[in-house]
Amino acid sequence: MGVLDPAPVEAPGGGGPRARLDAQVERAAELLREGADILDLGEGLATEGLVALLERTAGELGAVVCVDVREPSEARAAVAAGARIVNDASGLLEPGVAEVCAQSGAALVLGPALARARGIPREPDRGRAPLALLRGHLATALASGMRPEQLILAPAETIALERLHELGRPLLIAVSRPQGTGEPAGGAGPGRLARMLAALADGVEGGAHIFRVHDVAAAADFLTVRAALAGELEPSRDLALDAENRYDRLVSD
Repeated sequence: MGVLDPAPVEAPGGGGPRARLDAQVERAAELLREGADILDLGEGLATEGLVALLERTAGELGAVVCVDVREPSEARAAVAAGARIVNDASGLLEPGVAEVCAQSGAALVLGPALARARGIPREPDRGRAPLALLRGHLATALASGMRPEQLILAPAETIALERLHELGRPLLIAVSRPQGTGEPAGGAGPGRLARMLAALADGVEGGAHIFRVHDVAAAADFLTVRAALAGELEPSRDLALDAENRYDRLVSD
């Protein structure tokens, strides 16, 4: 999942809203070329510019787009504009979001991380282990009419992912700014890429299915090389060593 920041991108040479929108769409296309299967537009759908961006990325580029929402009205607007995945940033404090997804067929991401990070009251989550919390979210979503195959789980931490597999749903983890690794608030400090790749490797080992990353090209390259080294895929020509660098030739005296 590649992150497309909803903040306006400056178009080359300046320009008005249309030029900035075109620059955002080009950035979205670049993320897809780098290997992103899903585009995450984050919050801000209430703005006219983000609605236009969602419509163009989903329609013009044919991208699978995920949008963060907090209220049912935002979920309806997102789905109407072309979003195929809704990320419930409220931690299901608004069950109506699940009802919108049930009616539209959109997928729903369930998890407490965004709710905690953005100042939403934490009382509903207090004292509950991740497994119990997400199991409760699943029950609420299913009671709202959603089908199990529409649901994706986003645990707040990447620890003990194996326990969460008991719930039988795909796991999404954010590794762009991994928690507990000393990542600066801006996400651009020394070693940021190394921390992201380390968290990505940990998530893969834990069996996560979807990864939210800013550095799509680096993440895609890492996963490709990792799979080749593990024998899970046949290396392409651009991964293979040149003949002169291989160490499998016989050397005779």
